[in-house]
Amino acid sequence: MTRAAIRLLGGFAAYGPDGTPAVLSTRKSQALTAVLALSDNQIASRDRLLGLLWGDRGEQQARHSLNQALTSLRHTFGQDAVIADRETAGLVSAAIEIDAPTFLRQARRDDPAALDAAAALWRGPLLRNFTLREPPFEDWLAMQRATFAEVAAAAMLRAGTLAAQRGDTDRARAAFELALSIDSLMEAA
Repeated sequence: MTRAAIRLLGGFAAYGPDGTPAVLSTRKSQALTAVLALSDNQIASRDRLLGLLWGDRGEQQARHSLNQALTSLRHTFGQDAVIADRETAGLVSAAIEIDAPTFLRQARRDDPAALDAAAALWRGPLLRNFTLREPPFEDWLAMQRATFAEVAAAAMLRAGTLAAQRGDTDRARAAFELALSIDSLMEAA
């Protein structure tokens, strides 16, 4: 069984369970996907989602909009890929491959294979060029981007250091260059 996929690093991309590119109908659906994908266990409270994405609407309209967006996600990723109850909504990680949490897990490890896997997943800043005219979401996104950039730069610095210790100068140089592309002021790189 092929899993649906969500790519948040380097820009937003989605793929259905059959592997074909999927288009979410609205930017809010894309934003909802990102928030759920980056939430603990890919689950968030409905109140948090409403506050981040529909804070400027009345409660009834906001809840209706959230339900429509969840229906869109089910249509895109499959019925079994999205869960929701009266209090929470989420993505089922067994049904959807998500690059960003996988990147964080690999980037926080200290073995060369994990750091190489993290480097392969890094396609650029989190949700590059993505904006939404919702100040709470934009604040959340700015914090997420900063976290991912910090973790990525530190991971590439560690990868370069480990490669240099092994005498693999080409790999070390590539890792240090990637670290500098993420954080051009990283003196250690």
